[in-house]
Amino acid sequence: MSQHLVNVDSGHARTLDSEDEFDWELGQIELRRFQDEADLLLVPVLTHLPVRHRIERGALRAWLREHHEGDECALIEESLWRWWNGDDDTVCALLLIPAIESLVQHRAEQRGIAVTSPAVGRRRAGFKSLGDLLASLSNRMDESWRRYLLCVLVSEYGLNLRNDLCHGIRLSASSRDVAALVIAALHLIRMPDAEP
Repeated sequence: MSQHLVNVDSGHARTLDSEDEFDWELGQIELRRFQDEADLLLVPVLTHLPVRHRIERGALRAWLREHHEGDECALIEESLWRWWNGDDDTVCALLLIPAIESLVQHRAEQRGIAVTSPAVGRRRAGFKSLGDLLASLSNRMDESWRRYLLCVLVSEYGLNLRNDLCHGIRLSASSRDVAALVIAALHLIRMPDAEP
């Protein structure tokens, strides 16, 4: 069956010729939707949260640890606290990325997915890439959240923050980027140990 894309401005439809073209179009839709929601809702709510509710650092730490006991919580706490107190967006984003990657590994292991690849012959052992782990989580977590994580972290058609910031493709982050990473981190710490 052919897949078609409808241009929302003109109402014209065109056939998508390949799976890559479909992935690109879907990635563009997800990216535009995220950017709109981030600017209108996500960034304003997250930046005003500590002012409106007078969040204390100890309460933030306790809330994070209530949902997850791992060391990732310390990085998330540090990043949020710095962001709320006006620290550089890039510093806050870079604190969140290893916490998120560790949480994805943890959630994958809980679902029976190997996060390391064994040494075979001359090939060395190593960790699976974040993109591979997120692909492996298909049908093992809520698909909309999995797509969100792909878009924010590793999709070449999305924000791709993990790859762009950690590989020097981008040397700065915005408040929108930090908000996207905060939501990813908070979802992962609150995610159940195994999907029902």
